[in-house]
Amino acid sequence: MDSIVKSASALIDELSAEHAELLPEIEKLMNLATVNAPALHAVVGQIADRIGAALDDHIAQEDKVLFPAYAEAAGNSGLVDQFTAEHREILGVRDALLAEHRAGGDSSKLGGIALRFADLLTSHMTREDMMLFPTVRDALG
Repeated sequence: MDSIVKSASALIDELSAEHAELLPEIEKLMNLATVNAPALHAVVGQIADRIGAALDDHIAQEDKVLFPAYAEAAGNSGLVDQFTAEHREILGVRDALLAEHRAGGDSSKLGGIALRFADLLTSHMTREDMMLFPTVRDALG
């Protein structure tokens, strides 16, 4: 159990660091989305890798490693079920954002999708960092 706790703690540290790195980019995306700025397409292009494969990897670490370890330690998965469902929603909106960007859609439509994505992801990451990750640490510690 000690190795699971240590590896879960290290994973939480890594995931939190990724949140901290991504948050300024998401805030920039949100700011441009609210004003439908022409630069929005450029910003989506700049962060496409970070919200593409890197986000997939990040979510997979949570869904396949961290959340099952928590569910086993806590005896249920109730807390993480909500976050897993949010992951699916975030990825769906992300896919729509990237598709609209690739299609070269107008800034207004792209801005609406970008704003939804930024809102979802920012809220989700904040709740993970402030509530979920400390709860998981406690359950595994």
